[in-house]
Amino acid sequence: RKIVQRIWGGQSNRQRTVTVKLSNNNTGEKEELYKKVLIYSSVVFIVLTCSFYLLDFPQARVYLRSSSTISSSKIMSSTKTPVPRAAIKPFKIEKHGDVRIDNYYWLRERKNPEVVEYLKQENAYIANELETPYKDLKQTLFEEMKGRIKKDDSSPPYIYDNYIYYRRFEKDKEYAIHCRKTLSSEQRASLEQGASFDSISSPEEVLLDVNILAEGKPFYNVAGINVSPNNQILGFAVDQSGRNLFRIYFKDLKTGKLLPDVLCGDSADFEWANDNKTVLYGMKNKTTLREEKIYVYTLGSLPAESFAAAHEPVAFSEESSDDEGEEEEGEEEEKEGEKSSTEGGDKPLSNTADIPPVGTLLYEEKDETFVVSVGKTLDEKYLQIHSSYTDTDEVRYISADSPASVLSDISKWTIFFPRERKIEYSIESGGTRFFIRSNYLAQNFRLLEHPITPGQSTTKESWKEVIPHRPDVLFEGLQVFANFVAMKEKQNALPQIRVLLRPETNGPISTAQQDLVSQNEPVYDVDTGIIADYNSPWIRFSYQSMTTPPSIYDYHVATKTKILRKQNEVLGEPKFISSDYQTDRLYADNNGTKIPISIVWKKSCRTENSPMPVLLYGYGSYGYSMDVWFSSVHLSLLNRGFAFAIAHIRGGEDLGRYWYDPEGKLLNKMNTFTDFVACGDFLVEKKITTPSQLHAMGGSAGGLLVGAVYNLRPDLFRGIIAQVPFVDVVTTMLDDSIPLTTQEYDEWGNPNLAEFYNYMKAYSPYDNVRERGNYGDLLVLTGFHDSQVQYWEPAKWVAKLRELSPETRVLFKTDLEVGHGGASGRFKRLDMEARVAGLRGWTWRRE
Repeated sequence: RKIVQRIWGGQSNRQRTVTVKLSNNNTGEKEELYKKVLIYSSVVFIVLTCSFYLLDFPQARVYLRSSSTISSSKIMSSTKTPVPRAAIKPFKIEKHGDVRIDNYYWLRERKNPEVVEYLKQENAYIANELETPYKDLKQTLFEEMKGRIKKDDSSPPYIYDNYIYYRRFEKDKEYAIHCRKTLSSEQRASLEQGASFDSISSPEEVLLDVNILAEGKPFYNVAGINVSPNNQILGFAVDQSGRNLFRIYFKDLKTGKLLPDVLCGDSADFEWANDNKTVLYGMKNKTTLREEKIYVYTLGSLPAESFAAAHEPVAFSEESSDDEGEEEEGEEEEKEGEKSSTEGGDKPLSNTADIPPVGTLLYEEKDETFVVSVGKTLDEKYLQIHSSYTDTDEVRYISADSPASVLSDISKWTIFFPRERKIEYSIESGGTRFFIRSNYLAQNFRLLEHPITPGQSTTKESWKEVIPHRPDVLFEGLQVFANFVAMKEKQNALPQIRVLLRPETNGPISTAQQDLVSQNEPVYDVDTGIIADYNSPWIRFSYQSMTTPPSIYDYHVATKTKILRKQNEVLGEPKFISSDYQTDRLYADNNGTKIPISIVWKKSCRTENSPMPVLLYGYGSYGYSMDVWFSSVHLSLLNRGFAFAIAHIRGGEDLGRYWYDPEGKLLNKMNTFTDFVACGDFLVEKKITTPSQLHAMGGSAGGLLVGAVYNLRPDLFRGIIAQVPFVDVVTTMLDDSIPLTTQEYDEWGNPNLAEFYNYMKAYSPYDNVRERGNYGDLLVLTGFHDSQVQYWEPAKWVAKLRELSPETRVLFKTDLEVGHGGASGRFKRLDMEARVAGLRGWTWRRE
């Protein structure tokens, strides 16, 4: 339900560690996010829509024939098969005097053979309808998309100590190879003066070849890669389940061998103390998967045999797979207050269910609405424990030089500011002071500072303001260096980076500003990148737009010199020329509120005032702003005459914090859905598209968005694509055993309170399916091992639609091998996307 959790190993952006050594730069992380969340959906969409328009639109038919050599007669060749029907088994749920009868509640019984058989029937149906008849089109698209990717690509290196670190890919290999090269003092000095990283001729040292580790494994995800302060030990987290359940391993970089020590907390979250052997690591709750505990462990402190079980391979099957919610609505089965377990249900089997934690329990977060994480400041002086809720933070810190005996005693840690409801903050050290990003008396956040006073908590009144609150500018992030700080901001749904100088090293901030990025595109994205050296004279940032591939720049603050380190190459035919495409910013109106829309299309594929097929994408939850991005996969869409549009709806923070809180959450959540509808109406009104050419797409909480819109305005969209959709809102939010539920009461509301129960019931897609609803076509995708949106939510939704609206054309696929983020491996993921894209090759004709 939170997109960002796929990247940060189950953490939100606010909860990730401060410094992630050996990770790719932020742009690389963001690219992975887009690949996992959005590229998959758009690839899937292409085949579906292409074949759809082959039948209905002559101009598109001619264009598509010339580009894919697939005839409409071939596309029409699928054989009719019976539509799957799930058995109706009424289940009574009562809350606040309201009785709901859920005919498909039983689909949550993961171990029930009848459930698995039903999912397989749906998979067989979609295979017959799409995968078999459109396999040639799928393969065409797969080769087309794969052909645009540089097979032997690499990330721009960054400096840490006397090394440069980077990752690279080899031709036709699925996974990254993490590497480094040593630096002499002269080489480092030349790099700091702006020399090319290509000038470093030192031998390459391969730290981690994920291709070797992943060999023979259906799923393999490496995260949290972090090298020790002395550069001698590599820590990395591995998930082999697809459910963000990690084990942390350590590699001796001198010998090249794995250490016996394995940390089995299911979390990818860990950080090094400065003694190079003590680590802090997180542990998830075995049932809810909430990050709730922090342990301290010293490598080598236990005999090797203690970790024998931890080195056993991880595997999940349909019979033993994890599943939260054994009693997911049991308390409501007969009447409020009575507990009754669900027949056949099973609790989530953690990645480490039978493996006890090692080390000393340092901290346990007792509040079930909070999650806890560890981090380290960029100057490596302080370790942090960060407890956070949606709108509340509490940070503890201690010197990273402290011995393990001190680190293991929570009483030795300093609480910077005790948690206070609706006060959010984060801290970064810079010499003798902490710089603070906080919403205290500042809805859009402001920059403050306070002297570092170990052993003594601060009061918010004692924080000194550096940059005041600005009602039209959202302060999103902060990087602190010895001689400057960088502020990530957003204004009018466009990001920007400002640099503030520190005239004296580690001194106070000057209010003189430098803008890093000036450009002339109407919509774009810019973000800070990884610089792992606190004393660096450079700042790294990324830039991309819907027509400009991702580019990485280094900017020298003192000389204002800007160096392009890398721009992603777009290969293949036809040759990509940025100027062939047009991007624009439009504004829809929702009862006086202007909703930004970012849109891109190929110039040659559209004539003025001629409607075109449009894919409208949205998310609109958790304050996650939907910044634009460049996608080489989308070129297969644009080159065939389609436009791709992003609706910057309320629920994100595109126009500031108020766009999310209070405008897009809790009892204002309907704004998110009506904003999206307003964007669709606007595109039709301006003759950019028509209802017969307009499609909507969303994933996770974005699946809730398109699911709600599906009920609100079935007449507006020709088709809907819902990926891992969160559609059974009321039932899920009533079950506090499911991952994320208690942490999200401040997002959706707590349905144990009647006001929130009634409000969310009014928009919950599953609870509002219409009888004979005149719905457009629907494609639904999920993963059997998804821990963030359970497979049964979309399964129930599809079954109910088939029951109440049997004329609706619905396709549903459950990938029985993956979780929320889909497949691992860059080509494997693309093949899955194109395979499901082949799925989309459905005719989607009105019959």
